[in-house]
Amino acid sequence: MKSTGDSAIPESGGADSAWRLENSGAGIVFTLYSRDYCHLCHEMLAELNAIRSTLAFEVVVVDVDSDPGLEARFGEWVPVLFHQARELARYRLVVTALEDYLASIRGGPV
Repeated sequence: MKSTGDSAIPESGGADSAWRLENSGAGIVFTLYSRDYCHLCHEMLAELNAIRSTLAFEVVVVDVDSDPGLEARFGEWVPVLFHQARELARYRLVVTALEDYLASIRGGPV
């Protein structure tokens, strides 16, 4: 799912979709690997949506159950937040760590 406004739109392709979106000029795009029935996944997405406009990023949400390879890779280890190939959070989002990461890749404070 690609987050737009206050909602998320399903997106297939995972990190590849996020990479294409980011390289099309959309800015920073994170990939959140998730499951429909995962309360921690819902919490992390809600936290990301709450800070998304302030910190200027987009989120592509990928349901790991939609792809056997992703299901095998992640098992029950979701939610997991990535930027490109770098894992940024697993289970819980630490907003200050995300802010620090964004500052480091943008070259200054967020």
